[in-house]
Amino acid sequence: MKRKCTLIILIAVTLIGTVYLFRVPVLTGMGEYLVSTTPLERADLIVALGGSKGRKRGAVALLREGFASKVMFTGFDIDIRDYQCQGISEKEIVLPPMAAYTTYEEALVVLNAAEENNFHAVIIVTSPYHLRRASFIFHKIFNGKDIKLMFYACQNKAFQMDRWWKSYIGRKMVIMEYLGLVYYWVRY
Repeated sequence: MKRKCTLIILIAVTLIGTVYLFRVPVLTGMGEYLVSTTPLERADLIVALGGSKGRKRGAVALLREGFASKVMFTGFDIDIRDYQCQGISEKEIVLPPMAAYTTYEEALVVLNAAEENNFHAVIIVTSPYHLRRASFIFHKIFNGKDIKLMFYACQNKAFQMDRWWKSYIGRKMVIMEYLGLVYYWVRY
């Protein structure tokens, strides 16, 4: 009995030690898994998903680099001033047809706008940690449509790949994304 107990303790200590030793590559890998970008090419529309201002700035930067001639911001409180503050002219704007409160609703909004304007290629701009889930949802919504989707990670100072687990906001973002992935994977 004493040998069995000693063996269990030894195995537990070895397991805990191994997890501790490899925590950085494991945690880094968890963050890297969420970042699912695609190569960019010319598109009809660039879409900044709701959330941080960095997403809008990323979309505007791609617009200025010539990746598309139109841009759209999604979310629940978008108006013309959001575009004007970014220096976007009216001819470059595609206003979202309705408010969107979730990534799923944003995908529906983008599909509606793409079909209404006969767009064939769309670049989705979002935060790095949000890319995997956004890609999953958009591909589900756009399934069977003749519209090419591309995904771009904008800058996000709060999400540093090599240390996201050291800040509350980094841990929160990654945990919420994994929970969201599980939710959408189960639901759809």
